[in-house]
Amino acid sequence: MAALDAYVLSSNDEGFSLALVQAMAAGLPVVATACGGPQEIIGSSKSVLLVEPGDIEGLAASMGRILSDRSLAAGLGRRARARARERFSVERMLRAYDALYRSLV
Repeated sequence: MAALDAYVLSSNDEGFSLALVQAMAAGLPVVATACGGPQEIIGSSKSVLLVEPGDIEGLAASMGRILSDRSLAAGLGRRARARARERFSVERMLRAYDALYRSLV
């Protein structure tokens, strides 16, 4: 992923996309379809450009925006990386498991 300029998830239906989280953690600007899982991952973070599934023109336009506007791309990448670290880091997972185990004991 380090060689990519951007990441595009153009699914019509998607569950939890590990590839999307990995792209975000890599700090890539992302365009994704609002097809279920991506909204769960992104939340209200404004870290990814979302388009409706099947909106080919919207997908192409969003990709064009990222490729032509370096400032937009950099901002999306920073927010995406922050969101991935905040929600999906190893540290976060360990804290969640610790809390779960403590609640069960």
